Amino acid sequence: MATPIWDKAGTDIEQVTIPAEFEQQYGRCARGDGQDGQGSCGARHPARARGETIERALTARRMKARYLVGPEARAMLLARRLLPDLVFDRVAQRVLRV
Repeated sequence: MATPIWDKAGTDIEQVTIPAEFEQQYGRCARGDGQDGQGSCGARHPARARGETIERALTARRMKARYLVGPEARAMLLARRLLPDLVFDRVAQRVLRV
C-alpha cells in the first residue's frame, strides 16, 4: 500500500549492518537490491484502493472469502492455478525478491 512508511524505510535501510555470517542470506534484503523504497513487492497501490475493497466486502450482501486488489494479485492467482507448485514458488520468489 502506498504510505509514507516506504519513504522512511529507504532512509532506515542505510543504517542497517548485517553480520558477515548472515550476509549471504539477508544481505540483499538489507541493501534493498534495486528497490526504490517501495518494499519487496514493487509498486504500491493507493490506500484508497484497499479501503474501497474493504468497504465493498463489508457491505456485500454475500461476502466472498477473498478480494483481490491490483493487477498483480490477479496475475498471481492465475499463475497459482496454472503452474505446478515448484514453478509457482520460484516465480513468486523472483517477483517478491526473497
